[in-house]
Amino acid sequence: MPRRSERVVCDILGFTPGPLSKREKMYTWEAKDFEEYPYEPVAQAILSYPGMKQTHPPEPDWSHFAALWQHEDRRIALDFMPDTEQFGWETGQPRWSGCDLKCDCLVGDLIDLWKVIRKRCPAVWLYDGGAFGEKGSMILSPRGFLTMPNLA
Repeated sequence: MPRRSERVVCDILGFTPGPLSKREKMYTWEAKDFEEYPYEPVAQAILSYPGMKQTHPPEPDWSHFAALWQHEDRRIALDFMPDTEQFGWETGQPRWSGCDLKCDCLVGDLIDLWKVIRKRCPAVWLYDGGAFGEKGSMILSPRGFLTMPNLA
């Protein structure tokens, strides 16, 4: 189980919308009833994390939005995913489909960022890029992430 002070260096993780659920982890194929978030509130939640700076505006569209947090020798870069299906199933409105993460930070840095995002967008999960699941990719809650045996 990782501690907040452990280093995580990884470029396969991402944040993704998921269900409002109390589960700690699930395979992506198990997830049902995904929440839909417009792009702007997610970007605002990300940028509300102390020290987070926008590195690329959402131009010509939101798939180009990027942000970076740096502190001493640690960093977290976020890059919104390009959308093939830009409109929500329920609303028909443009929706955020997730963002890729490039981390060279402490576990605590990532968890703190995630908690700030989840205050505004509670159904944001961590996508593992297939790194931890034996049966495919998983989505993890903060608690689920902290119970993973290996971050390397």
